[in-house]
Amino acid sequence: MANRYLDLMKRHRALQEEIAAVRRHETGEIIACIVQMMVMYEISPDEISDALPRQQRLRLRRKRAPKYMDPETGRTWTGHGRPPQWMAGKDPDEFLLPTT
Repeated sequence: MANRYLDLMKRHRALQEEIAAVRRHETGEIIACIVQMMVMYEISPDEISDALPRQQRLRLRRKRAPKYMDPETGRTWTGHGRPPQWMAGKDPDEFLLPTT
């Protein structure tokens, strides 16, 4: 019985590897076709992003680098959105992180 389980697990791993290889190959071909069509119809990546449902667009946004840091706790803030409580009533320049 244990041999059957081990045999099935071995086949399972082999199938997973085969699935991953086929997916890589097929998605490569599909992406090449998409890029070719985008070039042919002069479609920009921004137009593709705009056509995605809102939730997918939000996932495509790049994470912003922190601009401010609370020296007491090490918590950071990017400078976008509502300011954190630890900055309330204080000069934001006190919390600026050095730019690189």
